[in-house]
Amino acid sequence: MDPSWYFLSLISLLRVFEWLLIVQIDPVRALESYAPSSQKACETPQCRKTASKFLDRINTSVDPCEDFYFYACGNWLNAHPIPDNETTVDEFYYLQKAIKETGQQLLNNETNQMFPSEAKLKDLYRQCKDEDQTARVGIKPLLDFLDTHIGGWPIITPNWNASRFDIFSALVWFYFTGSEPFFHMQVTKDLVDPLVNVIVVEPGDTYAGVDILTNNITGKLYTESYQQLLSNVTALLLRDTNLSQSEIDVASIKEIVDFQHYLGMEKLTTVESMNDSLFLNKVPLSDFGEKFCLNSSILRNIPMYIAAYFTETNVTNTISANNTLVVPNEKFWPKLNIRLAEWESGGDAGLKQIANYIGWSVISRALDYLPVDYRFALAEYNQKISGKTAPDNPPAGERCLTVVTGAMPLAIGAVYVRDTLPKQLKEKATNMVSDIQYGFRELLSSASWMDNATREAAIKKLGAMIDVAAYPDILISNIFLIDAEYADVVIHENYVQTMWQVSRNAKYRELQRYPRNNPRYDPVRDTLDVTWVNSYYEQANNVLNVNAAILQPPFYDTESPQYYNYGGIGTVIGHETTHGFDSLGSNYNDQGARKSWWSNATRAAFDERTHGMVAQYDNYNIAVGKVNGQLTLTENIADNGGIRAAYKGYLRHLDLSSRQETSIAGLEKYSFEQLFFLSAAQVWCQNIRPETARTKLLTDVHSPAQWRVNGMMSNMEEFAKAFSCSSGARMNPESKRIVW
Repeated sequence: MDPSWYFLSLISLLRVFEWLLIVQIDPVRALESYAPSSQKACETPQCRKTASKFLDRINTSVDPCEDFYFYACGNWLNAHPIPDNETTVDEFYYLQKAIKETGQQLLNNETNQMFPSEAKLKDLYRQCKDEDQTARVGIKPLLDFLDTHIGGWPIITPNWNASRFDIFSALVWFYFTGSEPFFHMQVTKDLVDPLVNVIVVEPGDTYAGVDILTNNITGKLYTESYQQLLSNVTALLLRDTNLSQSEIDVASIKEIVDFQHYLGMEKLTTVESMNDSLFLNKVPLSDFGEKFCLNSSILRNIPMYIAAYFTETNVTNTISANNTLVVPNEKFWPKLNIRLAEWESGGDAGLKQIANYIGWSVISRALDYLPVDYRFALAEYNQKISGKTAPDNPPAGERCLTVVTGAMPLAIGAVYVRDTLPKQLKEKATNMVSDIQYGFRELLSSASWMDNATREAAIKKLGAMIDVAAYPDILISNIFLIDAEYADVVIHENYVQTMWQVSRNAKYRELQRYPRNNPRYDPVRDTLDVTWVNSYYEQANNVLNVNAAILQPPFYDTESPQYYNYGGIGTVIGHETTHGFDSLGSNYNDQGARKSWWSNATRAAFDERTHGMVAQYDNYNIAVGKVNGQLTLTENIADNGGIRAAYKGYLRHLDLSSRQETSIAGLEKYSFEQLFFLSAAQVWCQNIRPETARTKLLTDVHSPAQWRVNGMMSNMEEFAKAFSCSSGARMNPESKRIVW
């Protein structure tokens, strides 16, 4: 047994006993019982900084009982216009920007004691930044690759010869570059038995899905912009192949766009994709073609493609007719079959259409690795669909940091933790997580609508939650595991080939895991980028991750009063904890398996409460449209439960530490309770472009910032009491929607 797994399990077990033994805190007690000390208000530089954090954001002309978001964030909104090349600015954006600057400094720092994957990371960073080399190499590696596998991209290849195009071989090679034009295959944990892996097949790449395409505004914008991107890139390719006098094949370009539009319309909506029961639909590999009445040779050969992928990675004797595929979107395959069968029956002309389509999938994936003109074409496309007033053209250092972080997240995380984090941060963050989860346990204990058996199962799940605060230990103590993960990454003679090899390595690692049994938590497989300003919950593992990057101001500050921290990062931690018990996470047990632990009556009561929350958020609007309460349900449950858990966790912290909060000069008129709620609101201050906001209303599972704040605050009696909001005020409605 992995010692780290044993340790984490032991800690979770001990936490259950801790919760059972400790005295309960009165859930309705207000923070006034923790009165400020009689000492003079603090006026140190740190205290002045904390006071400014609150006061510089507040708009006192707004009534906090009518619109708390604009009260807490009004001045911040006025002081933070959106840069021309950005879509959104918020506290996450500014902190991530600072971390990017730190990351570049780390990657530019050469030492004599680098671990092997650190050396590769920095070599990749240097190669990415070498614009001169990228310009010298140009598009030759891309053209050579396309010529080898499809006889060249027909749109820019005069006298294209169909006899040089082997569809099967091309699609296998393209898969390992990250290009999956017709279908996407992924190895992931089985929802019902996460100790084993399954193969999931889903629709391939398209420029937009059904939510975007069916909206009159966004559908037209995305489609026209994508066709323009194709035309612009084609013009560049013709220029760089000395064919600039040739006319652009507009008909073929439009055919590619039309095909992607057709496929995008058959994808699941975002709401549908959140129905995890669809991911229980398994089809025997041998029955795939027959089940969906497929006559396209490409689709009927999907079992052969999958077998070829595994053979390529030296995973032999793994795929047979007895294997099953998880097929969440059954409606897609007959539709794809119709169009592919038409192309396949069209002789050489049909083969040319297929080659055009899959060739573009490779080209579009490679745009970020080509000379600057190609990257700029992509930036212009992103500018148009997002509403930016200028294309995003970051300096090479910033751009390449993003590239290497995506390519080798464990390596950059290890360097970041080693070189920047205070030694006590992990311990302090772990203690805060414990406090917040104790607060959530109180929510479970006080949920009168739950029967005892279901409540005990919920408490068991909470106690079994694995908490990864700041970073997994492997980033410090098991560097050899990180080196092993990137052992096959090779820095080639040019940037494009290096990035294809990085993609190939990632695919190899993914496929090689298929026949193995999974530990419940695998820090190599399950860890995302700890330099990402975020916290997240993994339902298939029952694991809470609080990234190191977010454990700093304005979310967390060891030198600030605890109302600042528990209102800020504490609310975020509470939010992620609540995801284990939202409308999706509640389907998974303490070990992360999709198995019900609810009685029928308690589940019905839970569903009734979620319906009320859907109705609440359905009534919210912003300038460009209406909030979708069903789309945002899981996040709204987490927002509401998260702040309540953080509030109770704060009370627990004060009880255990027997400490009084320090009064700060400039904030004397605010109670500690009010400052807690202000801190919780101000982490969500945000300016966003209308075009981006409209897209998010259609596809983002989070509510707009204004309603994240006002929605959760208006459901809290403690908030109404803190700000003396009269009954019936907008922030103190008589009917409150509470799940947890």
